[in-house]
Amino acid sequence: VVLVSGSGGGAALAADHLDAAGLRLAKLSDTTGERIRAVLPEIGEVTNPIDVTGAVFYDPSIMGRLLDAVASDSSRPIIAAAVNAVPAPHDRMRRIAGAIGGAARSSGNTIVTYQVSPLGPLDGELVASLHDAQVPLLMGTASAMGALKHLPRYRAMAAETRVTAERAKAPPLDDWSFMSLRDALIGNSVPVVDAALISSEQEAIAAFRSFGR
Repeated sequence: VVLVSGSGGGAALAADHLDAAGLRLAKLSDTTGERIRAVLPEIGEVTNPIDVTGAVFYDPSIMGRLLDAVASDSSRPIIAAAVNAVPAPHDRMRRIAGAIGGAARSSGNTIVTYQVSPLGPLDGELVASLHDAQVPLLMGTASAMGALKHLPRYRAMAAETRVTAERAKAPPLDDWSFMSLRDALIGNSVPVVDAALISSEQEAIAAFRSFGR
């Protein structure tokens, strides 16, 4: 995981919660480090967590360019970027959210956002811009870092869903009998109950016993 924040203290806190959740900070390549260095202001340091510094609030493009640099790493790390989604009288955070969404679309990497506080209210337009880019907003640093550990399982489930969808594209059945349909469901990894065709009392008894009852 790569943590990105506009606050060094907030990034360190997130790293502590990440460790408590059993996850590790990603080690980025030297090439990626140079790309990050080229984006950060002079006061910024190439570390993970990454403190993007307060400059991002005045130039949101820094966030987009930074995320593009991190996403270019061959390890394709999960990126968690801190945002403040509370409604504000200016559009700085909306512009930062837009930059995060743009990086998610262009890179195809897994990027999530999190807000330090688990409490609202939230800026609906900001949240919508993130969701439009398939970027979730997680509430509360501790809860967000804990949720990240479930991403690998989610990825596996999503991959299995795609495989199942491909299997479901089988040619239409010619035989629409109950047992044929049941076999088709089994062939497409759909769970079904035990079943058997019965034509006599003896077969019924044998089937009953075979079902483990």
